[in-house]
Parts: sequence; C-alpha cells; structure tokens
Amino acid sequence: MHGENQNQEGIDSEEREWWLYTSEGTFGPYSRVELRGYHEQGLVTDDHYVFQRGWDDWELYGETDELALSQEQSDVESAIDLDAEPLRSPSRRKIYINNLVAASIVFACALTLYLSNHPFGQIVDQGFSATRELLYAGSPMVTVAPATVQEQGVNFSLPESTLKNRLEKFTLENGMTVLLRPVEEADSVGLALLYSIGGKHDPAGKSGLAHLAEHAYVTAAAGTVPARNHTAIRKRYLAGWDAQTGDDYTVFAAVFEKDLLWQELDETAERMSSLSFTDTIVEREKSRVIAEVRNMFTGNPRLAAMNNARERAMPSHSAGRKGGHPDEIRNLKIGDIETHWKNYYKPENAVLVVAGGFDAFDAKVKINDLFSDIEPGEDVPDASQFGPVSKGRYKRVRVSPQLPGTSSHVCLAYRAPTMDDELYAPFLVLTVRMWLLAARIQFDPSQFPPPVYYAPLDDPDVFYVNTPVGIYESRQAAVRRIEAFVNESMSAELEPGDVMTTMDFFGPFLGFADLPEEMLAQNLYGLTFSLGRSEQLGLEPDKLRDAIENVTDRDLRRAATKTFSTDNRAAVIATVSKGRL
Repeated sequence: MHGENQNQEGIDSEEREWWLYTSEGTFGPYSRVELRGYHEQGLVTDDHYVFQRGWDDWELYGETDELALSQEQSDVESAIDLDAEPLRSPSRRKIYINNLVAASIVFACALTLYLSNHPFGQIVDQGFSATRELLYAGSPMVTVAPATVQEQGVNFSLPESTLKNRLEKFTLENGMTVLLRPVEEADSVGLALLYSIGGKHDPAGKSGLAHLAEHAYVTAAAGTVPARNHTAIRKRYLAGWDAQTGDDYTVFAAVFEKDLLWQELDETAERMSSLSFTDTIVEREKSRVIAEVRNMFTGNPRLAAMNNARERAMPSHSAGRKGGHPDEIRNLKIGDIETHWKNYYKPENAVLVVAGGFDAFDAKVKINDLFSDIEPGEDVPDASQFGPVSKGRYKRVRVSPQLPGTSSHVCLAYRAPTMDDELYAPFLVLTVRMWLLAARIQFDPSQFPPPVYYAPLDDPDVFYVNTPVGIYESRQAAVRRIEAFVNESMSAELEPGDVMTTMDFFGPFLGFADLPEEMLAQNLYGLTFSLGRSEQLGLEPDKLRDAIENVTDRDLRRAATKTFSTDNRAAVIATVSKGRL
C-alpha cells in the first residue's frame, strides 16, 4: 500500500501491530499507516518510542526503519484505542526518578518502580524541563527493573543510615560545595550540578528567565565544546540526562560510563566558566520553552490541572508564572541570559555531586584542579514571596491536547507545611496514608501516574490529588469526590503501623534509612539528585526521623485541620475542548 493518500479501508487492511509511548501512557495498537499519519501531523515526533509486535524492546520513531523509511501517508481519522492491552514501558530508556519518595513507595509495596516527577529530577529523553512529569512537556515515564522487598532483601527501617558515612563533603575556596559518594556495585557514574537559583528568583516582568537560561546553558558552546541541540545530548547520554528548573534550584545531570568521568568534569567546569551564547541558540530555545509552558498549562489535561492548581495554591509574584509567561519569555534578550549566567551560575551558588564507580581521592584532586580558579559569582537575588491561596469552589480551564484519547482532569492542590514546621512530620504520615488509599478514587486501578503526588525534594511546597473526571461525572461531583477521599483519609486515628510505614517510605531518600549498594547503582541519578537537594534544603535527617517517630494522634489531627482544609487548597478542572477527544 504505497502512495500519498490512503483511505480508511486501506488503513484497516494493514494489521495493527504498533504501539506508541507518550506522556499519557502506552497507546495502540495502530497500523504503520496510522503512525505515519500522526507523524505527518506533528502529533508523533522522532523522539517518541514505538513498539512492534515481535520486538524485544522499544525503539525511537526516528530510528525505526519500518517507519522512518516508509512513504505511506494517511488522513488518519481513527481515535487511539484506549482499550488496547498496555505494554511495559521502554526498558532501554534509562529514565531515572526525580520523585525519590515514589521510589521508596514502590520498593516497600513491591510494585514496579515509576514516578510522576518528578521529576524530580527525572532524566527524560526530551530534556529541558523543571520537574517535567509534574510541570512540563515531554515523555515522562520513569522505569527501572521491578523489585520487591522479598527479592532484594531490603530493610527499610535501619536505625542509622550508612549513606552519610560513605559520603565525603568538602568546600572549595570559591564557595562550591562538593559531595562524593562512591558506590561499590556501580559500573557507571552519575554527576549532578545544582545551582541555588530558580524560577522564584526571576525579576518582575521576566518570568521564565531561569527556565530559558537552563536551556541555553546546556546547548551553548562551552570552551572547546561546540554548541549542540537536545538530540545531540540525548545521543551522547544513552543512560540518561536531565536539565530542570525548580522554584529555588536548577539542576544539570547525566549518567555515563565511569571511564568518562574526567571528560565530564572538564566540560562541567567549562560550562560554569566559558559559555558562548548566540542569538540562534537563544531564539531556538525560546520556542522550546514556550511550547513546554503551553503544554503544562493548556495542553496536557493532567499537567494543566496540576499546574493551574499550583498557581492558585502558590500564586507567583508580580503576575509571573511557574516556567514563565510566553509573552515574557518571548521578550527576553541574549543579554538577559548572559548576565544571569555570569552572575549566578557560579561556584558560590553551586553543589556538585558525583556518585557511582570512581575513586574519591582522585576525583577530589581533579575537581579542585578544574574548579578552584573559577570566580565565585554573586549571591542569588532575594526570592519572591508567594501570594495567599486563591480560595474558592474551583477554576475551570480549557485545554487542547495534542493526542486524542485524553480526558478532563480535576486537581486539588494543598499548600504543604515547610520542612522546619512542627507539623511537617505528621503531614508526611498523612501523605503516606493517602498514597496507600489512593485506589479508592481511581476508576482504573492501573492508572498512571497515581492520583496522589508529593515530591519533598523536587517540589516540597505543594501536595496534589489529581484524577480524571468520570465520563458521566459533573465537575462539582469530581471535586466532591476528591474532597471526600481527603476527609476520609484524615478521619482515622493514628495506628501503630503509620509511623513505621512513613519511615519506610521516606527514609531511603530523606537520609535516615539506607538502600543496598546494588540498588543505588541502578539509580545514580536519583542518588545524586537527592544528595544535592538535601544539601541545598539543609535537611537534618536525624531530627526529621525523631519527629516522625514521635508523631501523636493529636499532631495528626492538627496537621489534617491546618493543611488539608478548604481554606488551604485550590481546585482546578482542566476540560478537554470539544473536538479534541
């Protein structure tokens, strides 16, 4: 069946044996003609993963001869078959977690490890995003090998963490903090560079500056390293890479073979000291950033519900917006980026983390040699303060998803207590309780991502409950369903197992419990990100562990009353525009 046009009969005559992997999950099966049609419309890109019946693993669309070399075209009118049997996510995509707490949930519950994120800092094939699973566009599935407590023999309740005992920390004279964590079982190395500047440091009228600077940082020429695009970065870091901007941080990370550590450190130092921005790079990345923020607020229904709810729970300063307003991003100049980088993306504001298979002494010598002469930079500007919660019944936003088959979503976003608040420990207990009860508000028990979301390292300020709106459910009923779930979760008294379960869930990634070396070796990005963010946040693991161990029923009721009240939450329903289903 060749030719420029193909009717529906032609589509039906070809066997549907292809599946597509997107941010909404796995869809299919399709015929080859249908996938080509989606590709021609721009709904599927070369960076999406596809699977054909009989294959052992997933492949990138752009690297699949059967699709990339085909000349078949189609006026595709059929919708995605949502009833198709789901497949496992692509195992070749070494996409790592940024919602590190989600990882501990899976280990403890013997489920396949996924996030949501996350990422946290989660490594994604499309890169360039802050907390991509939660806030930005892209393909967000997080995958590692399934693991169970019984299979791995994991103890999630160790009284003392040995993690910090193997961690070496030192500070260079220019102010850069360095964390080294050798992992015995690792054949690779994870490297993360975190700066203590993010979206809430953007000047008034220039929201998105940190987001755009992050894009330019990883694509600009650095010393003798030429400029590159995201495709080149993805091909270089086959084990995964990430660049993302949070409220108060920016992280650049990658996982690679351990023999490449010196080369990666060389380039990391060059990007800190010798970047060369061009108008071409800045304009290209503007387009990418604008596409991302449009998807986060008006494209993907689930992301739109969460991001709009977040903006109402944590209103940005000076009418700004998480990730940036398209008009303000469009007006940013190359000089804005250069000044931002020159002043703030420097050692005084940096935490460099290296974890995996390497010698700590040799790495310390190399890092001192490469980074000690770089100018310290300036203190980051004062962060803007978030406005009060926008209370009310709910806000409705209309979205236009790129792919068919998506449904409207409802999200309730609650402002979380700060980590130094006395109610933070009981809040974590309630968070775990809702995670365990989340199936009660899922129409489909296999729903991914799960409806309850909290990322203490990535996005610690907001707790979310986000779920599709039922086919015959009104918007008001959807909000009431989530509120009833939250209230029911709050009503039970403290049980003896609540504290231990919370310790098991949060301990491995907040520093007061441990994971075996072989597990750490499988998730070096998660390890580097958690160490770096814990350092930035000033976490005190022993103090937090003690607070959780001493939570009382009265503490639980106080946290429920203060945090999960209607006065402390914002509700948003993202409604799919007609004609887009």
